[in-house]
Amino acid sequence: MRRKILVLILGIFIFISSGCGADNSTKEKVFKDIESNNKNNNLNSSANEVVDNYEESTEVESVEGYVLKVDKNNIYVDTENTEGRIYTGEGNDRAIIYDISNAEIDSPRGIRVGITVSIEYHKENGVNIATHISSDGDEKEPIPIKEIAFNWLDDERKESIINMDNAKIEKVTYKEDYFVVSNEESINIKDKVVYKVTFDTSAEVLGPIVIYLDKDNGEVLGTEIRK
Repeated sequence: MRRKILVLILGIFIFISSGCGADNSTKEKVFKDIESNNKNNNLNSSANEVVDNYEESTEVESVEGYVLKVDKNNIYVDTENTEGRIYTGEGNDRAIIYDISNAEIDSPRGIRVGITVSIEYHKENGVNIATHISSDGDEKEPIPIKEIAFNWLDDERKESIINMDNAKIEKVTYKEDYFVVSNEESINIKDKVVYKVTFDTSAEVLGPIVIYLDKDNGEVLGTEIRK
């Protein structure tokens, strides 16, 4: 195709530069041939783009998530924590939306808030289109992180806590050495994903009590050293 175009362009150049007696009808035919070739090239390019976009949009992906909300056409899920909630409202700020208008549902009692689902989907015009959703239907019980952290403390420190329900929970990872204390020994939690629970206390000098728990199993790793 490129060779034909080059030949046609070369022909025009020869006609014009040599002053040969090519009549107007011949020149017009040459220009029309070039225009036709360009149109064909553009059509082929557009067709290829459509095919590429179609293949990209129909690529099936899969994900697991905790159901935060369901409405008529959409499901809102937390794909970061697929288990029970650590605190009220967890995951609402990172909810991912999937269109379930035409999805096949394979779950006892359907899809509802509080269960973990597996979603097969593809992207279409920036929208996540779910094609199949499955679940065992079991509701995930909330994980009582605050209670676990509080019950780990001795009575003296428990009494110093102002209000257990107001404890602050964060998910953190330290990229440098970070030591916590448990049973008189230090544990390095560097690079470990942990829950950090902070209790305000009445001991102004010592400050708050901070407890670290393993994200995967909820076990207490230790407490921050109070100064």
